[in-house]
Amino acid sequence: MSSKRIQKRLDQLFIDIKQAEGPSLKPLNAEPSGPEPRLEKTVEVQEPITIPIKDFHPERRSMRSQMGTRALGSIPQELLGIDQSIESNTITLPFRTGTDKWSVLEVVSPADKGTWSEDDQLLAKQVTDQLSLALENALLLNETQQRNAELATLNEIIGSASQTLEIKEILNIVLQQAIEAAGFDGGLITMYNEARGKLERAARIGLPGKMPDDPAEGMEESLCGVVFSKREVLVIEDFRKGGPVDLTGEMDAGFYSYLGIPIESKGQTLGTLCGFRSAPGPFSQNGISLLQTIGRQIGFAIQNARLFEQTQGSEQTLRRQNEYLATSAEIGRLVTSTLDLDTLFSRTVNLINERFGFYHVAIFTIEETGFTAILKSATGLAGEEMVHRRHSIPVGSRSIVGTVSSTGNSLVVNNTAVDPIYRVNPLLPNSRSEAAIPLRIGQRIVGVIDLQSEETEAFRQDDIAVLLVLADQVAVAIDNARSYELAQAAITEMRELDRLKSQFLANMSHELRTPLNSIIGFSRVIIKGIDGPVTDLQEQDLSAIYNSGQHLLRLINDILDLSKIDAGKMELAFDDVNVAELVQSVVPTVNGLIKDKPITLEQMVEPNIPIIRADAMRLRQVMINLLSNAAKFTEGGTITISAEVQTNSSGQPEVIIKVSDTGTGIALEDRNKLFQPFSQVDSSPTRKTGGTGLGLSISRRLVELHGGLIDVTSEIGKGSTFYFTLPLPKEFEGRNRLEGRRDKKIVLVVDDDSQVISLYERFLQPQGYQVVALTDPAQAVERARQLSPYAITLDVMMPGRDGWTVLADLKNNSDTRDIPVIVCSILEEDEKGFSLGASDYLVKPILEEDLLNSLDRLNGMGDIHDVLVIDDNEKDLRLMEKILREGQYNPILAQGGPQGWEILSIKPPQAVILDLFMPDMDGFTILEKLRTTPKFCDIPVIVVSGADLTPEQQKLLTEFGKDLLRKGSLNESELLSSLDKALKRIK
Repeated sequence: MSSKRIQKRLDQLFIDIKQAEGPSLKPLNAEPSGPEPRLEKTVEVQEPITIPIKDFHPERRSMRSQMGTRALGSIPQELLGIDQSIESNTITLPFRTGTDKWSVLEVVSPADKGTWSEDDQLLAKQVTDQLSLALENALLLNETQQRNAELATLNEIIGSASQTLEIKEILNIVLQQAIEAAGFDGGLITMYNEARGKLERAARIGLPGKMPDDPAEGMEESLCGVVFSKREVLVIEDFRKGGPVDLTGEMDAGFYSYLGIPIESKGQTLGTLCGFRSAPGPFSQNGISLLQTIGRQIGFAIQNARLFEQTQGSEQTLRRQNEYLATSAEIGRLVTSTLDLDTLFSRTVNLINERFGFYHVAIFTIEETGFTAILKSATGLAGEEMVHRRHSIPVGSRSIVGTVSSTGNSLVVNNTAVDPIYRVNPLLPNSRSEAAIPLRIGQRIVGVIDLQSEETEAFRQDDIAVLLVLADQVAVAIDNARSYELAQAAITEMRELDRLKSQFLANMSHELRTPLNSIIGFSRVIIKGIDGPVTDLQEQDLSAIYNSGQHLLRLINDILDLSKIDAGKMELAFDDVNVAELVQSVVPTVNGLIKDKPITLEQMVEPNIPIIRADAMRLRQVMINLLSNAAKFTEGGTITISAEVQTNSSGQPEVIIKVSDTGTGIALEDRNKLFQPFSQVDSSPTRKTGGTGLGLSISRRLVELHGGLIDVTSEIGKGSTFYFTLPLPKEFEGRNRLEGRRDKKIVLVVDDDSQVISLYERFLQPQGYQVVALTDPAQAVERARQLSPYAITLDVMMPGRDGWTVLADLKNNSDTRDIPVIVCSILEEDEKGFSLGASDYLVKPILEEDLLNSLDRLNGMGDIHDVLVIDDNEKDLRLMEKILREGQYNPILAQGGPQGWEILSIKPPQAVILDLFMPDMDGFTILEKLRTTPKFCDIPVIVVSGADLTPEQQKLLTEFGKDLLRKGSLNESELLSSLDKALKRIK
């Protein structure tokens, strides 16, 4: 046979083959035909084997058995041309993929045609090669189309599921499309509920009945339960043949076959995908594989949806917590902005109720005994009624608040209807949930916040966590408010104690000075021989009495000074002080202390020491104290007082004043207590030296008030050196001190009103007086020391520092105490004024010299003879009687204010000595009567007080002055006339 003929026959053959080719997609429920062929590009064809027809039949079957018959079913019978009824010759050719034989081609020729020629065999070989390729391509096409169909189905399912992140919606979509793709009549998806530990129905389509109320009902003994527990695919082709569980119900529902696969993700079984068919029959392997792939993909989708839900839930929880925390911070800020407990309680409950929207909010506090929680504030009308009833709950009682107040742990009841610890309150009938939060400071429970809601499950754990933070803030606020109340109460108590102490000291000062007035005064009168001559022994005894009285007076003054310093009421009168003159002024006092001892007093004052700014009287007090201590502890030797300028560690110039002695010295361990109040080196009852231990303490305070420091160096057996420093100003401008002389008749006018000062100038200058104005009352002492005026007029009502305080300062200063002071005020616009005419102000004990000098100054015209003494103390009256008679005055005694006014009314005296503070009718009342009665208004008055004026007494004096102004006791001309008469009386 020629090659052209062979080629023509091949072309015709393959036209027929191609017409027979075509897609042949297998359905998901079809049985597979056998193992799939390997797809190789190279095909080998062996030499054809020629078998006689008579010997072919058994061997051919053997060969088919060996090679398999996978492709035979797909080759058309008309191409094989096999006819078993006739005699024939047969050629068998294998189909190969690489070296694998997967099918054969048998070509049968009738016997009368003879055997196959070489051309026929070549033709058959070529046909086999071409046919192998065609069949292989047809199989590949069929498989590819099958795979594409599966992928399309899978992509459609995944694409639909990815359109949402709602798990329920995902499951419904997947189940619907899986049923359609696999040809199920009904299906079910189950999911495992970790919280319940049960498998639950999640989606169902095509199944009879409704979803049960409990989605887990009956799942343990179901086909889906078996799939989930074994984590394996379960295929049941015919329910009538039985299964792992009872299938009666499924068959009653019309189902007879089942396919179930586990839904998995990351090695975890999440649930199952199950399908039912109404007819029995097999499931294709491809269909099973597709459903497994769907199961895995749905597992990923469910995990993603759950993660999204968790994220959304976390964000929602975080957002809610942030809102709670912000609200908590706002409430915390508002409740901590007050220290009033009632306001704090009310603000707390109202803010919590307003911000969190609870049905009822209340706050309880634990009473001091710790047995009862008392309602302090609550919201709404019910809360007002409960507060009005003074509602309380025993700590530890079987109730929510009682339990929390006892244990200190928060307690939540989210369903009051079923919890036995909840106690019904008739005023709160709508409570469905209740939570109690403890208010704690460390381990101490100070109260409870009670929260109630109209809804069940109203309190979540994260809400309670935020409320605990808020409760801590409220607890701190309550504790701060309580501490503040206690502190305020303590301050009030301390102020009251300070007032009582000041009052006590003032009273004790009066009570102590009153007998001292008699002791000092009468002993002085007898020593001077006023009552007759005394012997030397009597004089010695009286001197001891007099010195002891003076010592007691100094102790009283020390105690009063210490009290003033502690109360911050010690005010210094700063002035220009010459240190050399100040040292020289204390020498006579020291000489009196050492006159009976073999001690030499030496002075070592550096020349040209700058003038310093200080209170001379207080510095003198410090020096005398140090010198008296030196004299006390030195039996013989030398006491040296020195002063010089030095530069301190800060480079500032200062004056250092030292008092050195050659006494016993002080041990190092005893020096620390030297400057402590009431502390002494030797406090034993057998000590040789006396004292209260106040001198050095007061000295230290006074030096510190000057801006300096005080200290001591000492060595046992060699003596001690006490020293103190006083700062020098950086630039000191010397001031020319005007040494006024009496013949100049300078009148220092202390008044804050420039118009009043001008009025005084117009009136006094024509009378020969030189008026020097001073509008700052704080400078009165300093200016008086500079000028040494003839007299001082003093306004009692000035801002900052009233006239009575200035008067006390003037009389307490040794340089100004003898200057006559006329207390007066004027209110020009109303033409009102008054003058007390008090030319002196004396403090008991009254010394003979002070009283007589004061009277002598007032007796410039020589018309004072009869002096009325008004005092409630009989002994003081007798003392002043003796002093006045010694001074050639005629004393008239009146015990108490009523008797004094009666004597005034009968026979007016030329002068009055008046005690300010007396029972029945005090000195203020008598002064008012004197200044408002024309025939008495010119009588000069010397005011006497038993002690330094207390703030209450100073206020009384000021009010007295205002009262006189309101009454208009004197007009402008009368006041000035009274002033003129008072000045003329002064020598």
